[in-house]
Amino acid sequence: MSDHGTIGPFVWTERPLLLKTAEMATPDDIRATVQEYVARWNAGDGAAVAELFAPEGSVADPVDQPAHQGRDAIAAFFTSTFTTGMDATLALTGPVRVAGRHAAFPMQVSVDLGEQTGRLDIIDTMTFDDDGLITAMAAYWDAAAMQIG
Repeated sequence: MSDHGTIGPFVWTERPLLLKTAEMATPDDIRATVQEYVARWNAGDGAAVAELFAPEGSVADPVDQPAHQGRDAIAAFFTSTFTTGMDATLALTGPVRVAGRHAAFPMQVSVDLGEQTGRLDIIDTMTFDDDGLITAMAAYWDAAAMQIG
């Protein structure tokens, strides 16, 4: 997306009715953070995942459960996820769609169940601050939809 001009703290974009602050995280910044989220998740480091979140960030995983609020609670949530003893891998399964401060993307978690593998399709949404930190994440998934094979 090319810029068409700057007016004060705002930048006109290709879509003239859409203004963004000059300091706002770019779509490339947001996509890079999503890629880093997946990499840190796969490394199994809850504290490292939590560093991608704003200090007051939140995680609702799954979306219909109470959110984990604040970086410490987020770190504890992911750490507990990684200490279940399950061998799991997270992978993006499609493009990261970015609209302003928001992103949505499909993923799949694969869980080694011994002689079989469980696969669960997920849609995550994230909202970002000016620095590209995640302010809110919601994970949409249904355990009953896990595919075993």
